[in-house]
Parts: sequence; C-alpha cells; structure tokens
Amino acid sequence: WLHDDPRDSFMFDLSRSGLPREDPLVDLVRHEADNSIWSDVVYRAMKCRHVLGASLSIVHKGKVVFAGGVGQRDPEKGLFVDSKTLFGIGSTTKAFTTTLIAMFVDEGKLGWDVPISHYLSDFQLFDSFASAKVTLRDLCRHATGVPRNDLLGVSGLNITRGEMVQRLRFLAPNFDFRSEFEYNNFMLMTAGYIAALVGGYDSWEDAVTDRILKPLGMSSTTLSLESALKTGNVAAPYLSKGNAFLPLPRDINAVFGLIAPAGSIQSNAEDMAKWMLFHLRRGNVGDKQLVKPESLEFTYLAHTALGMPNKIIKPTFPVEALTDSYGLGWMPGSYRGYRSVQHNGAVFGHVSLVHLLPEADIGVFMSITGTDEGGDTFHHLMAWQITDMLLGEKPWLHHESVCKFPCTFVPCASNITHQLPANNEKQALNPLKASHLRPSSSSSSFSSSSSSS
Repeated sequence: WLHDDPRDSFMFDLSRSGLPREDPLVDLVRHEADNSIWSDVVYRAMKCRHVLGASLSIVHKGKVVFAGGVGQRDPEKGLFVDSKTLFGIGSTTKAFTTTLIAMFVDEGKLGWDVPISHYLSDFQLFDSFASAKVTLRDLCRHATGVPRNDLLGVSGLNITRGEMVQRLRFLAPNFDFRSEFEYNNFMLMTAGYIAALVGGYDSWEDAVTDRILKPLGMSSTTLSLESALKTGNVAAPYLSKGNAFLPLPRDINAVFGLIAPAGSIQSNAEDMAKWMLFHLRRGNVGDKQLVKPESLEFTYLAHTALGMPNKIIKPTFPVEALTDSYGLGWMPGSYRGYRSVQHNGAVFGHVSLVHLLPEADIGVFMSITGTDEGGDTFHHLMAWQITDMLLGEKPWLHHESVCKFPCTFVPCASNITHQLPANNEKQALNPLKASHLRPSSSSSSFSSSSSSS
C-alpha cells in the first residue's frame, strides 16, 4: 500500500540507535475554544489511534472549510498545533516538483519524454541503455529500476545535488529499465535539479519559491527544516512506542536537504489549503493561469502500475478506495466511484497525506506527529470520513470502526496493529499497545453547514 514511506527502509532502527528517549504519555488537554465538528472527528480518533498532534486542511467547492490543528505540537513545552504549525510533509513534496516541471513544459523549456542526456550531456545511470533513454517521465514515475538507497540520502553527505546526480551511475538496479515500479527519491531529486537548471534558476528552492509558493501566497511554507525552525512554530517529531512517545532530535529531518525535491517541504494547514485549491482550480490562482490544466492533468494520470495495490474493496468493505498506479508525483485512484488523486509522505516523526477528489471539488490534507507504523492508516481513515461528510454520504467509518480498523471488517488477532490491508499477505501487522489519549486542539476554523457523523 505505501510505496513512499522512508520509514520502510530505516526509520524503525531509530528505536535501537540511542536517539530517542522514552517519555511517559503526556496527559493532553483539549482547548475549549475549539468546537469545530471537523476537529472533533479527529479529536475522537486520536484517542484510540495513538496520535499526538495533527494539522488538518479541508477545501470544498472552491472554499476553505477548515484549516487548523488538533493536539500538541510540543508536549514538553505545552504547545498546541494551530493553523500555522509547520510539519514535514515528506513525499507530498514530489507534486511540487512535478508541477514545476509541468510549468516549464508549457514554456517549451522541458519535455517529459526528452532524454535526460539532452539536458545533462554527461548523465549516466548504471545501465548504458537506461542512460541513453531515461526521461523526466521515467524519473518521476519511478521506472528506472534503481532501488531506493534511502540511507545514502540521509547519511549527511557533504555534497551538492549536482555531485549526487553524477554518482547515480554507481547505483545498481534491481529491475530492468521500465520493467517495474521501483520507488527512488534520488530520481525525483534529479528531476528537480534539472528543472531548476534548465529553467534558469540557481536551485530547486529558488524555482519553487518563485513559480509556486509566491504566486499561491504560501508565505509560511519553507523548503528546509532549518528555515522552518526559525519560525518557532514547528511540530516536534515524535514516534509512539507502546505506552510512550519517543521524542526525536528537533533537527533530525534536516538530513533530507540533499533530496529536497523529493521530500523536504515544511508546510501548515493554511498553506496546504491554498495548494489544494490551486489543483482543484486546475492551475488557476485569481486571474492567473500558472500552468495549463491539461499539463496538470498529465501529472495525475497513471504512468506506472503498482505491484501492491490496496484492498479496500467490496464486499469486504462497504465502499471501495482503490489505488493501483502511480502518476508523476501523484497516486491516481478512486473513492466511492469518484476519481481520486493523492500522495502520502513521511519523514522522521511526521506522516502526511494530500487527498483530492477533483470532480467532487474536495481536498483533504493531514499531517501528524506522535505515531508509529499504524499511523500510516490514520490520515486515510480521516480523509475518507471527512470526504463522506462533504459528499453527504452516510460515513462507513465512525468512532468505533476507526478505532478498530480494519478489525471491524476483517478478522484480526487481538494484538494486531490497525493498518490498511494490502495484497502482500506476507506483510505482517505489528502489535500496537495504544493507550487512550485526550488530544488537545487549537485551530482556525471556517463555518460549515455539514453535519457531524
């Protein structure tokens, strides 16, 4: 189900690395000022899903329905998540990079199917055939066959992106070129590097700031953790383990700087609402069309089949939520028969989701801290429940089923963690000893006529 989670490869070794320290669960207090029905849905789910803090954005029919926070961003200091609290949004950054490329494609500076060697004459991968044929589309749809090598990306290498691009030739592939989906953050890093270079910018950061963040008014969003920390409003990274939260070093996610175009953005509820509206408005901001609608649509299309689609299907579940392919920085699929476009993201201690239903004009963003491997399910459950409320459908998920998911629908052992089922039956579910929390909430909410489930 999850092909974009950096923790798949290395995060859980942190519990044995000596970095985290085990603290007792913090008794969280909910802010009395927060009475939004949307935060209430999240508030109740956080009690049983073992989540410390969450940033939430909801947009519908061209308007921001909700942009705020639930829970704590820093329990040691007693600070709460609000609409401006920054979270590491992980691989949802990739859509910023592919949107930037789409803009340059519109201008004739780049082409999705032009060989990379046209832009970088000395570019090489391990395989000579792939070196000659690989394109930006191949890089962004993860079709090179080269495995993740994630530890290399976060090992603190003191090199530039340009130098890292030159070293890609030493990474051996797992599969033949264009034969399999093989997720690789370095390929998105390379795509972002090329986009900035050909677009006439000194860096990917400069290009994204000028072409996306400024026009959209995403003034709080930063492209590095260092810049985010200077704001003083960043969610502290936490994992949960048994009956405790494990605090991670505040600057731990600075290691993603090298592969920034693949996953370094720090954003908040207010700015991510603007990002979702931009896409639902088909690239339009105010009276300006920043990118052609058909160019954005091209990034949403299925470009690579996934080998392990999720299994939220009837009759096991009362609805279907399908994701069986990968686009260009997006994962296309469907929910309740509506087309969906989404992407997950994860960095140390933060897990995120951007979930769009273009034809229903619905967007949900969530980023959370204080979660373990079961937390990859939490934002999907919340997105589905909120989407049902906006669609006027009777939600198939409610408090009890969210807490027990998927065990309300499929047989589970008593010690099973709550994760989305996947086609890979060998993917074991891990035990979760979740204690009930009383999540806090601080939000900037907007009026809504929807009723609570």
